[in-house]
Amino acid sequence: MTRWRYTHQPVDVEVIKEIERQLGITFPDDYIEFSRNHHGGTTEDNVIKLDDGGELVFGWLFCFDEDKYINILEVNNDLREEHGIPKEIIAFADSPFGDYYCFDYRESRENLKIVFYDHELDPQEEPEAIEYICDSFTDFLSRLSPYEDDE
Repeated sequence: MTRWRYTHQPVDVEVIKEIERQLGITFPDDYIEFSRNHHGGTTEDNVIKLDDGGELVFGWLFCFDEDKYINILEVNNDLREEHGIPKEIIAFADSPFGDYYCFDYRESRENLKIVFYDHELDPQEEPEAIEYICDSFTDFLSRLSPYEDDE
C-alpha cells in the first residue's frame, strides 16, 4: 500500500467545490475522496507504470490551500497564462522535472482521461506535449510503485 507523506490538513468539500467553480470543471469523485485527505502530499512510490512499459516519475499532489506554493488553482492559472494549456486540461500533480499530471476534459466532462503534460513542448504546436496515461484517478494511483534500480 502506498504511504503518503507531507499531506496537508483534510480539506472541506466546500473548498474543493469553490475551486471547481473557479476552474469551470467538476473533479472526479475518486479524486475528491482521495485528495481531501492527501492533498499537498507525496509518496515514496513515485514511479508511474505506463501501458507501453515506460515509466514516469511522480512529484507532488497539488493542494487546495490558497496560500501554499503548490496550490491547484494557482498552478492551473499559471499553466494557462504561461504555457497556453487549454482550459479543459487541469493539472492535479507534478513531476520532479517540471511536468504535470492532468485531467483531460476535452472529449468529455463525464469520462475524462488522465494525461501527462511535458512542459518543454508547446501544446499549441506539438500534440505530443499532452499524452494519455489512463482513464481514471483510481487507475492512476494503482500505477504508482517504488523505484527499482535495475543494476
